[in-house]
Amino acid sequence: MVLLLNAVLVVAGLIVVGAAEENQQDKSWESDIIKGLPNCTTCTDSTRLSGTIIFPEDDTKPYPTGCKCIWEDHVEEGYGIDITIENVTLNGQNEDVLYIRGGTQNDVQGKGMIFTWEIKDKKFTIKNSNKLMVMFVSPKKDDKHKYTGFKLRYQRHGEITTTPEPTTTAQPLPTSAPGGARPELVVYLKGITPANFNKNLKNFTEPLAKYAESFCKDKNITTVNPLTDKNVVINAIQYCPRYWPQQENCVDVRFSIPVELKEQVKNANATYQLSKWNLQRLWKGFAKTELQKLNVKEYESPDDAYYLSLWMGVTVGTLAIVLLAFLAIMYWIWRTSITKDYSRYSSPYFNKA
Repeated sequence: MVLLLNAVLVVAGLIVVGAAEENQQDKSWESDIIKGLPNCTTCTDSTRLSGTIIFPEDDTKPYPTGCKCIWEDHVEEGYGIDITIENVTLNGQNEDVLYIRGGTQNDVQGKGMIFTWEIKDKKFTIKNSNKLMVMFVSPKKDDKHKYTGFKLRYQRHGEITTTPEPTTTAQPLPTSAPGGARPELVVYLKGITPANFNKNLKNFTEPLAKYAESFCKDKNITTVNPLTDKNVVINAIQYCPRYWPQQENCVDVRFSIPVELKEQVKNANATYQLSKWNLQRLWKGFAKTELQKLNVKEYESPDDAYYLSLWMGVTVGTLAIVLLAFLAIMYWIWRTSITKDYSRYSSPYFNKA
């Protein structure tokens, strides 16, 4: 069965496994491919309501093989899940795969998808479940490969699809803004890599949540529930643009702080907070008073046009030098060949003949 899977992966690079009515078969298939495999040492657990899964954390190095990783995540009850695969770089020849489906490890909900080899910018939606299972499987040890793993993002999809039972307790996070929008702020921090930032994420989300709680009280923004680090939703953690100075120690962080206001409870179309403007005001104060306690500084984004032009100029210049060197070598080989042929035909031996 595994050999058949490998043959299909080599040809297609992507297949859809099973269907809703074949869930039991899918579960058996999952058990077969992970049987006896140890957990990879670089797996990181994630239980956030939206976020990013990167494997391995240091995406500049090859991923471990001969092991498995399983992530189980979820979004708010009643919603589907939007998944964006930013990149997949796996060794399909080794039968290494990324498997994604709705449900938990013990509860199959809907069909799954398998990815291997190289894939970029693929988006799809799990509509029948608010639970997500992501599984990486590498059945054989291979210490010589150069593949770097995968990165994907997930968040809740669209409007609520089921009617929750009446309850006297508020949900931990609010309903979506009109149109499904979620105000997001992009900040740049220097002195830390994306991998280290993600590893110590609570050092960022907990003080930011406390500051947001204080900010809301100061600005008379009355929320239904107190803010916690669960309200700080990290949408992306990645390197700053590669053409920026000291880019290797700069992290691009994109986050939202969705809260439910008391005056919004009876009005589904009310203005959504924390808005982009409030996020900017909140961050300005947080960066000024709290950021230094985290041993990082805010990276002032440079003139993109200047540095992009400089980076492109250096890149084009380097390629031009390599091309000229190649042409020079080819010309030298050609001239040497012509000289040898001329010497051979003009020798006394040829003249006598």
